[in-house]
Amino acid sequence: MIMNLKYYILVSFLILNFNLHAKVYQFWERIEDINAYDYESGCTFPAGIKCLDSNDCILIVDCASAFMKVLRSTDQGKTWFILYQDSLDYDRLFDAHVMAYPSNNYIYVGATITGSIENKYFMQAVIWRTYDGGKTYDETMLKGASIVRSLSMSDSMNGMATTDPPYKIYITNDGWRTYKMLEHPWYSVGDGAPGKYCHFIDSLNFLVYFYVRRDGYRITGIARTTDGGVSWNEFLIPEPSKISINFENRKLGWAVGGRSNGIGDQSSDIIYKTTDGGFTWEKIYDKETEPVFGLQNIASRDSLYKIAVGQFGKVLKTTNGGQSWEWVFAKQVGDAPVLHITFAGRIALISTFGLGHWRMWEYEKVSSNDEDINYKTKVVLYPNPVTDFLKIRFNEYLESPVDLEIYNSIGERVTQFSFYYHVDDISIKLPDLPDGVYYFRIKSVKESFNGNFVKINQ
Repeated sequence: MIMNLKYYILVSFLILNFNLHAKVYQFWERIEDINAYDYESGCTFPAGIKCLDSNDCILIVDCASAFMKVLRSTDQGKTWFILYQDSLDYDRLFDAHVMAYPSNNYIYVGATITGSIENKYFMQAVIWRTYDGGKTYDETMLKGASIVRSLSMSDSMNGMATTDPPYKIYITNDGWRTYKMLEHPWYSVGDGAPGKYCHFIDSLNFLVYFYVRRDGYRITGIARTTDGGVSWNEFLIPEPSKISINFENRKLGWAVGGRSNGIGDQSSDIIYKTTDGGFTWEKIYDKETEPVFGLQNIASRDSLYKIAVGQFGKVLKTTNGGQSWEWVFAKQVGDAPVLHITFAGRIALISTFGLGHWRMWEYEKVSSNDEDINYKTKVVLYPNPVTDFLKIRFNEYLESPVDLEIYNSIGERVTQFSFYYHVDDISIKLPDLPDGVYYFRIKSVKESFNGNFVKINQ
């Protein structure tokens, strides 16, 4: 009997592989965690989000430009716990702008402190830092500057920041205990609101996005130094643009942004790519596709799959290493003016201003038709593909007991469940099964149903 069942399942699996095609399924899940998004307290602006791996993610949330939260997730962004939170002090308001998370527990935040001392108003750029995950912390004031515009760390100790005003470059080799300030030949490093306008490789090699006026013309570009800022190699970007820089390694990097239309917004989505460490850049995407407000950030899951996000819900993805890009319809984040992105394993974590934080992932379902498993009889199994929980909907009463048996592709039974009472829907936590196609059989006293589903682990 068992051999016959194995033979039946194996033959069914082989038959299913005729006319198979792939269909991409996209999942969006809102992070329902008041620690990460608290509208009542004004904790709605993300200064940045970064994962070192699936179980080590840091989120910086600015709360009404008055104080900040530093949060960590160890479960791919599902839940967040507070590592550090300011106490609200109206005489010393802390406005978090940008963040860097180069290695475990080493967290850096570029911010502005505003307040008054003896009725004298002050506005001071500061690097907040912790080396132990928020247990202890310290701050370094960047002399003469008011806003930390961008921040990049190559490891736990070495990095750079840019500020305005004055428009300066700051370099550290001891985790911002101390720093040195560099002069540069441009009017501004970066342009507009704080962002990823710089990238630090080592003490001699780093890049900045710059803006300058020469001969009456506005000139923008990306500059690269190999001697610690003594001299610069400029790659000019012909159109006035706002650019955010992100590198995967010393050679491969991306610059995303939008062409300025002269009134503050962006009129096109632009993506540049470098394969020589930032000396030269190739424009690989330039389209005016709605919504067209410019890209802000980009992150890579692997060598092929990458996502770029932008103002007011723009989400682009590539599955071939940037050769082609497609727009992702993302109604969940469609009105958010600011988006940040990182990857926790296969899960994209998208942090927004005003619409909370989201987990997004995609899988290809191999199927012989375009429909989900949906038996228009008495039983429906969903979702398909399934990750953790398989749900069963009974459209009509089935006489108890009801048994569910699940088999792998070679006919081995891997688990079974029994239900001794009738309910409308049942949610089952699946065991730790590898990715693959599975087959099920549901049996009641008088009836039985068979089918298959795809199991995919996050």
